[in-house]
Amino acid sequence: MVARAVAGDCLYAPALDEKEAEAYREEQAIIEAFVEGLPQCARLMAHVPSLLIFDDHDVTDDWNLTADWERCAYGHPFSKRIIGNALVAYLLCQGWGNAPDKLNPLLHQAITLFDDVGPLNLGAQDALIERLLRFQGWEFQVPARPHSSCWTPVRAAGAASAAPTARQA
Repeated sequence: MVARAVAGDCLYAPALDEKEAEAYREEQAIIEAFVEGLPQCARLMAHVPSLLIFDDHDVTDDWNLTADWERCAYGHPFSKRIIGNALVAYLLCQGWGNAPDKLNPLLHQAITLFDDVGPLNLGAQDALIERLLRFQGWEFQVPARPHSSCWTPVRAAGAASAAPTARQA
């Protein structure tokens, strides 16, 4: 029997029989080889221009589809936080890379959520989510000829259009 200790919390994985242990060792070797190549991938990706958009399917298939959907989703704290957390993830992982100067103030507010040790300050999280839902600068334009489309992933609460829109520059 093989048991593997997990560092840090002193937790132990369940004992494995020899067949499971061999499969584990094979899979572990594959994972370690993958991890070993990540720095080269990060270097490559740092030098490849990319633009990322927030697709309505990143939240749910029917995000902002109708006014009734919006009233229901944004009117309940749980669903509003789910949508808001998706916007926080977009801000941190995609949007900031598209327009860092425009999104820096939002980024700095998001970073302050992690200033304290322990659970997130829900009031601060909700304040950030409110700001993200009302933010009117998500769109960006690629400086190219012909002009590219500008995409905005969210719109202000109560705006006339229910879905994200594309506009020609």
